[in-house]
Amino acid sequence: MSKHKKDPTIVKSFVGNKKEGQGFADKRKRKAAYEYLKLLKKEKQTAERVEGKEAPKHQKLSFLQHRNTKEKQNHTFSVAEKIARRKKEEREKKQQEIERTNKEKESALASYKDRKKQQHLKLCKRTSKGQPVMRFQMEVLLDKIQKQKEHS
Repeated sequence: MSKHKKDPTIVKSFVGNKKEGQGFADKRKRKAAYEYLKLLKKEKQTAERVEGKEAPKHQKLSFLQHRNTKEKQNHTFSVAEKIARRKKEEREKKQQEIERTNKEKESALASYKDRKKQQHLKLCKRTSKGQPVMRFQMEVLLDKIQKQKEHS
């Protein structure tokens, strides 16, 4: 079998050189060019409808054939640039949301720890003989009862 003919026993699951990713890039470029052509056709058709006449087919074909390849490349680049910018903005929004939730969690945790510490300090107070000071015990119980009353 010669080099130029395809061997039917070999089946590839991808197009192009896997190391360099050429097949994938080529597909992406072709798709972007196709989308661009569709866009141009739609714009031309709407312009013709506005004028009220349909252009001859040979003019349409010549218009499509005379486009500059640099224009296509610029368009695909700008599309890719827009997509990258949109993804970057989404990532930044997610990051800001994560930071905001983390700050809220930290502040809630800090206030919780502060309340617990104050309560512990009240409950730890002792008299000179080592007995708990009942005034602070009663304050803690009163606070608990008031909170329960507010919630219900």
